[in-house]
Amino acid sequence: IYLSIYLSVSLSKEEVMAVLQVEGTEGKDLNITCTHSWASTNIKYFCRWNCIEMEVLIRSKGVGRTAQSGRYSLYDRGGGSYTVTIARLMKRDSGKYWCGVERNGLDTFHELLLKVRDGKSSLYYYRLIL
Repeated sequence: IYLSIYLSVSLSKEEVMAVLQVEGTEGKDLNITCTHSWASTNIKYFCRWNCIEMEVLIRSKGVGRTAQSGRYSLYDRGGGSYTVTIARLMKRDSGKYWCGVERNGLDTFHELLLKVRDGKSSLYYYRLIL
């Protein structure tokens, strides 16, 4: 399944105007593509809960490169777009996540809520364009 969603968000995560709700299947991989404007060479990252430093799950290593950390990988596609893969989803992966970009001043974020369901099905692919 491929899903494109167009949302509008503000510059701080405290003022998010729309939240992407994502579902995945336990044991399967989930790909999430986030896009941020004016972020072609910025460091991108993916984090949980309140997105404080210790909750950052993975950071980009540069355009065209893949970062790997445990079950998480992040591929920076350039042009402000990056894909995060969560391998072998677990029920405990359900919850709040943030797609973030480092900026001079305040970072920008897109919020998503992940629900991991029981069952077996094919790989799900969600694309978030903002």
